[in-house]
Amino acid sequence: MTIRRVSRWATTLLAAAAAALVLLLAGAAPASAHAQLESSTPGQGQTLGASAAPGQVVLTFSESVTLRADDVRVFAPNGSRADTGGTGHAGGRTDTARVALRSGLAQGTYTVAWQAISADTHPVGGAFTFNIGHASATTAAPGEKPAVGGTAAVEWAYQIARGVAYAAFALLVGGSAFVLLLWTRGVRRPDVQRLLQGSWAALLLSTVAVLLLYGPHTAGGGPGKALSYSLIRSTLGTRLGTALGMRLLLLAVFAVFLSVLAVRLGRAKDVTAGPGRDLRWALGLVGALLAWGLAATWSAADHAAVGIQPGLALPLDMVHLMAMALWLGGLTTILLTLRGTDERVPAAAVRKFSRMALWCVAALAATGTYQSWRQVGTWSALYETDYGRTLLIKLLLVATIVGAAAASRRLVAQLTDSTPAVGAPGGVECRGEGAATASTTKRKAELERQQNARTAAARRRAERLDPTPALLRRSVLTETALAVAVLAVTTVLTNSNPARNEAAAAKSPSPAATRRAAPQNTVTIPFDTGGANGRGTADVTLDPGRTGGNTLHVLLATPSKKPMDVAELDVGLTLPARDIGPIPVKTNHLDTGHYAASSVSVPMPGRWRVAITVRTSAIDEITVYGQVTVR
Repeated sequence: MTIRRVSRWATTLLAAAAAALVLLLAGAAPASAHAQLESSTPGQGQTLGASAAPGQVVLTFSESVTLRADDVRVFAPNGSRADTGGTGHAGGRTDTARVALRSGLAQGTYTVAWQAISADTHPVGGAFTFNIGHASATTAAPGEKPAVGGTAAVEWAYQIARGVAYAAFALLVGGSAFVLLLWTRGVRRPDVQRLLQGSWAALLLSTVAVLLLYGPHTAGGGPGKALSYSLIRSTLGTRLGTALGMRLLLLAVFAVFLSVLAVRLGRAKDVTAGPGRDLRWALGLVGALLAWGLAATWSAADHAAVGIQPGLALPLDMVHLMAMALWLGGLTTILLTLRGTDERVPAAAVRKFSRMALWCVAALAATGTYQSWRQVGTWSALYETDYGRTLLIKLLLVATIVGAAAASRRLVAQLTDSTPAVGAPGGVECRGEGAATASTTKRKAELERQQNARTAAARRRAERLDPTPALLRRSVLTETALAVAVLAVTTVLTNSNPARNEAAAAKSPSPAATRRAAPQNTVTIPFDTGGANGRGTADVTLDPGRTGGNTLHVLLATPSKKPMDVAELDVGLTLPARDIGPIPVKTNHLDTGHYAASSVSVPMPGRWRVAITVRTSAIDEITVYGQVTVR
């Protein structure tokens, strides 16, 4: 396969990968819970005796959670607060949440609305009900399911800030390493200096943005809450807040490092011997410590810090981040020099980077394989979960990058230091050098413009004779664009529930899902509205299934058994044998995929037909039917 054909294939794959990325981000749903509610006291739907009102509500999660003072709220049937406030952990266990209840609680249905922050810094929340004495109507359920996540503007801004932080880290660390280890004269180029300074500023601003937006992202609200003192203070008390604070401190030291790198090393005449070499090694040691410290601020506050084998996952995740940074930052630096007209990176440095990039790819493959196993667990989870499908898209992009990198390596092998595209332009007569020392600034600028024009013309002539540099520039551009797409997908992955967590939740269902297995008076009704994400099942339970008052539960799930919400759900009951109905049933949204209605009056026994109208979008709607028996 020729180099030109490789370039065309890489461009085609890039377009396909970009289209897949757009579809992924356009259809991305809010991330599901990372910490799972495993049990509660009182339990979901439990009916306690009239004289056995509980003194507290205790929730138990699958992992440690961080709580705020008002994260668990309990509402009486009339909508008033039934708790005393002050959410805390039960018995000193960080995987629990507890709130005390008021004395003298009346009989009826109580609603528990909760939210918390998982150990991997992601917000979770939900709601459920329990009864004292008997079930009753309640006004709390419709509006008291806590908002997990802010407004659309907050969520988009938060995700963009996270993505910019990833990219800025890669450019800052990778660019600094390239000019320090492979091309020490690169600090003299203005565009390389702007790259390092701009990436430092972007990382600083995006870190501040994440710090400010995390409050409304977890507690709910709009951009106006970003400057709330109480939310900022609460954020600083979390694992993520500590990591962001450390990142800001490291960036302050990194600013000094960049100044020394640009000024001191840039003035050194020889950085391979004597004081220049010592300065280079000292800067390399300081830069490595700062880079590893910055990488730790991501790894210590994300999926690597929780789950199985965190002691091994943390350092491997840092290696993954560093390999990504060295590769992407170096690629971007080379791309700058290939398009410039002044001093360019020598071919020897490009070849050194090509060898280093090969090791980076090997490190990314090894650590990525381990992290994939750790977060996915099974082959089926790759295509049955959102996390797995997103990971497959990332793997497709990485495979495409490797293909583009292979083309680049073949082109690099053809480069020599005499190639005008990577070395200083050769064979160009430089006239007027004596006049360049003239005192008039105007004459200096004119000579500089003439020299730049001659240099550019020589480069174009050389590229017509030898197309290798131009092809290398396009190949490197393809690699860089794909790497940016990988960063975007990685941002989505870090905010998604790992597939292994979803599988564990399916094996140990939460209280809101336990009724799905109830054998009595339950019917499963499949539906398909015909639109996007319109297929699923509705599990309908009428409890206790007797004449008189009943509680109706509807649990909606995707074909992969994952709870799903819909735009609108209507339920009706009809007894065809007696020509009774339809009796409309108004349901309340209690949790993801869980809708319920209390005090559903069924006047007589028989085979009642349940009509479920599901609307998944403005135009996609269907009515499906099932039957339950009332005794």
